[in-house]
Amino acid sequence: MASLMHSVQSLNSVSPLSSSHCLHLKQGVNLGLIPFVAMTIAPALRSVLDSALVDGIVATMCLPTSINMCVVLTQSAGGAVSSSLFNAAFGEKLRTNQN
Repeated sequence: MASLMHSVQSLNSVSPLSSSHCLHLKQGVNLGLIPFVAMTIAPALRSVLDSALVDGIVATMCLPTSINMCVVLTQSAGGAVSSSLFNAAFGEKLRTNQN
């Protein structure tokens, strides 16, 4: 039990990444790695799935997470997609300007 407590205390003493480093890492994955994967697998998916469906998958994978989830959930609920898209994009812009 004492060694477990020591391990927890040592984890707490490790300095975390600064918020700007975390932001750059998340943005790099969301706006760099995931779209790269989408564009890489798209040709293989076109041989199996309808081309319009693959285009939608690629477009959704290239959007930041908050934007694509807001739009998809609003559309599935029958809401105003254009308003949802504006609110999500504007909120994303405000979040990135804070850091």
